[in-house]
Amino acid sequence: MSDWDEEENLEETTAQDQQSFILGGSLISIGIIVIAFGVGWGLGVSPLANLTWNWTDLLIGIVAALPLYLFFFCTARLPIKGFQQIQQFLLDELGPRVEHGKVWELFILCIFIGLGEEMLFRGVLQSWATQYGVIAAIIFTNILFGVLHSITRLYVIVATLMGVYM
Repeated sequence: MSDWDEEENLEETTAQDQQSFILGGSLISIGIIVIAFGVGWGLGVSPLANLTWNWTDLLIGIVAALPLYLFFFCTARLPIKGFQQIQQFLLDELGPRVEHGKVWELFILCIFIGLGEEMLFRGVLQSWATQYGVIAAIIFTNILFGVLHSITRLYVIVATLMGVYM
């Protein structure tokens, strides 16, 4: 087998791995949506109960996300070991799986991830936990969210605080 054939096979494998990652991630996220409905049914909370749509809320969401982008941009350049570990993990683990993905595929994956997480954590768990007070509900759901994103200890803290912020 020539170097050319090996390189071509590697590219095909990489493309297949990326497709599998995007499809798998989408299916897992759809599964989280199904879980949100199941847990919501069990707790007597609809994951869609507080969902509304209007252009004002979309604009507020976009503006509210800008500080998060700024935070991400700044921390990517800081010489702080914890942030460098997070960045390295993302580059090593996610980078190869998405670097050649089509924009529309990644967009759909992100939509499914966002819907699943929002429906489960805010739509069901936070709504259910408000019976113990709004602040307790926000703290509970976002600590759980952070712990379930435990790439590093710092990432748990960052994910928790970002959840509280949003």
